[in-house]
Amino acid sequence: MRAVRLALVACFCIVGVGADVRADPRAAPATVSLAEFVSTLDTPTGDVERLDEKIPGDATTLAREIPVEWTVDTGDRSWTVSGVWIRSELDQWRRAPSAQTRAEIAARLRGLRAQAASYTHPPAQTAPASQTLGRILSSPEFLDVSQPSWLDRLREQVFRWILSLLAAIFGSSSVPTVTNVLVYALIAAAVILVAMWMYRSLRLPVARDTTLLDLHAAPARPWDDWLRDARAASADGDWRQAIRLAYWCGIVFLEARGAWRHDPSRTPREYLHALPSARAADEPALRSLTALVERVWYGTAPATSNAFDEALSHLKMLGCPLP
Repeated sequence: MRAVRLALVACFCIVGVGADVRADPRAAPATVSLAEFVSTLDTPTGDVERLDEKIPGDATTLAREIPVEWTVDTGDRSWTVSGVWIRSELDQWRRAPSAQTRAEIAARLRGLRAQAASYTHPPAQTAPASQTLGRILSSPEFLDVSQPSWLDRLREQVFRWILSLLAAIFGSSSVPTVTNVLVYALIAAAVILVAMWMYRSLRLPVARDTTLLDLHAAPARPWDDWLRDARAASADGDWRQAIRLAYWCGIVFLEARGAWRHDPSRTPREYLHALPSARAADEPALRSLTALVERVWYGTAPATSNAFDEALSHLKMLGCPLP
């Protein structure tokens, strides 16, 4: 299994490397300063404005020149700006070229440039705002706030690597679609698991309710009636029911011999623990009979004729006379 996983990872790496080699060098992730990032946005903005609706193929060449992401280094920290949306918009324009769509793309690029340029001018009079922010962050609501842990950073890097890999394999315009498919698949898997858990949870109370009915009926029925019903069920081939009736035959038999007082609230395990020390010799047979009915009646173990014969042998070890 581990070899298969390594082979799959190798195949994905080969595909990703091949896609990077064919792509334009400018499309690779770039690390630039804030000033360089502002000036870099002038080129695609002008190229988008010069696109001709009669030549939509130029959008493909332009999209390849857009990096998947920019890493903007401001000296004290770094920012990551995605270029996937530009590629996606250009691909949609290529399929349905229109002057309005082209103008909207250019406007978004100019807005991004203006927002980046605003960070190049530090705001004046920041001391009062910094003091106010310090008082806010020192309040009890923010005591547990901390910087991202190494696990958070690792998770973010893995997520970014997956996005770049999907963009290289399926194309940048297909990344949102592939991501949505994966999310819906995970949701469907979660719903199926919850449904299976609810189904199994609902089956168990049904068997317990049936057992409680047996307990209430026990005082009016001697042990040989339970045994007769068990043999009748075995004759019909209902081995699961036969084993259940054989178990209650043993419980009523021990109760008739003074092992305990009748208590309809007891479970099979509680009957086992209620066995007095004076009848310790019956404990192995009762324990084996209890385990058998738990596997067959409460669990999913198959009920067979051999299992019913085993239940009868446990009854015989308890001293129950079998006609």
